Amino acid sequence: MVREMQKVLEQLGTSGEQLLGEGGEAQVYALDASNVLRLHQPGTSVNDALSRKALLDEIGKGASHLWFNTPEVLEVGTLLGHTYSIERRIVGESLTDALRTAGETSRGRLVSRYMDAAWAIGEIAVVRPTLGEVSAVDAVRRDSFSGYLAERARRSLSGTALAHIDAEALATELGEPVDPPALVHLDFFAGNVMTDGDEITGVIDFGYSTIIGDRRLNPVAAAVHLASPRITPVATTADRATAMSWIVEHGLEGYYSAGERWMAAYWMFASDDDPVILPWSRSVLDPDRVA
Repeated sequence: MVREMQKVLEQLGTSGEQLLGEGGEAQVYALDASNVLRLHQPGTSVNDALSRKALLDEIGKGASHLWFNTPEVLEVGTLLGHTYSIERRIVGESLTDALRTAGETSRGRLVSRYMDAAWAIGEIAVVRPTLGEVSAVDAVRRDSFSGYLAERARRSLSGTALAHIDAEALATELGEPVDPPALVHLDFFAGNVMTDGDEITGVIDFGYSTIIGDRRLNPVAAAVHLASPRITPVATTADRATAMSWIVEHGLEGYYSAGERWMAAYWMFASDDDPVILPWSRSVLDPDRVA
C-alpha cells in the first residue's frame, strides 16, 4: 500500500515529503507554488469528489465579494483506484501555525479578523430548500432549524458516552434563525483558516460539516474552537479574550453558551476517531462526570 501511494503521488507530480496536512476526508500535498493535490480517503468516489467540486464552485461564486479565498477545484480524477482533486493553492499558512510565533499585537489583530471572517461566511450565497447539511452522505435536513439541530445532535450522541444528553433540549436552546438561513461552516477553527500574517487569506475544508442554518453559529463555532485548549492549544488567554470580546460586542453571549453545548453534542460523531472530542464534549455537557 505504501509503495502504491508513492507511485500515485509521483505520477501526480509530488511526494510524501510535500504533505501539507491531512484530516478525516483527505491528505493535501503541495504540487507547486500555485496548486495543491487533494488525495481523498479510500472509498471516496469520483462522483463524491465532483459533488464537492460543485459545492465549492457555488461557494466560490458566492464569496467573490469577500476579502479571503475559498477552495477552487481545477480537476478531479482517479489514478490506480485513488480519487484525487487538484486545487488552487491559497496564499499563506494556517492560523494555527501563525499563532505559534505571532507577537502580541499581530495575534490580536489576526484573531479579530478570524472572527470577522467567520461572520462573513454567512454572506456567501448558497440557497437550499431545507435547513441542515449540504453535502454529507447521511445528510440530515429538515424544514425547521430546530428540527435539524435536534436530529443531528441525537444521531451524534447515539451510542456514545453522552447518549443520555437531551438532544431536543439542546436544539430548543438555540431555536430558529433570526435572519434568513445562511451558509454555516461548523468546522471553522484556526486549522481551517489561512493567513499571510497580516490578514485572513482563505477559509478551507467546506464539506461534511457545512450546513444551511443560523449564521450566528459561524462566529460561535470560531470562538468555541478557539476557547478550548484541547482543540486549539496554541491559543493564549489573550486570544480567547479577544474572541469573546467579539462575541460580547455583537450581542451573542447567550447564543454562544447554547451553541457551545450543541456543538459539543454535534462533534460526538467523531469521538471514536479523535481522542480530543470526548473529553472536550464531556467537559461542556457533563462536567460532573469529567475524570
